[in-house]
Amino acid sequence: VRSSSSILRKFLIFNFFIFLVLGLFTFFYLQAIQPNLVKQRTEKHTVIIGNTSNHIERLKINFEEESLKNFLLSTRFLFQNLERVQFYNRDGRLIGDSNVLDLDQNVFSKSDTILEENINEKISPQDSESKNEKLIKKKKNENKKN
Repeated sequence: VRSSSSILRKFLIFNFFIFLVLGLFTFFYLQAIQPNLVKQRTEKHTVIIGNTSNHIERLKINFEEESLKNFLLSTRFLFQNLERVQFYNRDGRLIGDSNVLDLDQNVFSKSDTILEENINEKISPQDSESKNEKLIKKKKNENKKN
């Protein structure tokens, strides 16, 4: 019984020192590499912020909810490397958020136009096209009013 306790103790002490050395090595490695990782990320964000401000100035975007939403939709490629982009006004109120765009149903347009024709009726292709165009224009006008 005594010899097995001694072997167990040696095993535990050996493992303790091995994991202590590995833990210290990992700690010092992360301390050495962390500033470089932060620096790279900061540089990328600085470039993205610069590009964003240049686009906003060039396109003369107003800092209003609707214009910022359109800007975020049209320039998604600028923010590919970022999880989320938020715009605040001077009062600290959120006026633009890229996460909300994924949930915004106004982004997607759907057509409610249904074209029906009588199967038994003989209509020339030109008549059919002109009839369809009239129906589409009528539907678009109805959608604009809503």
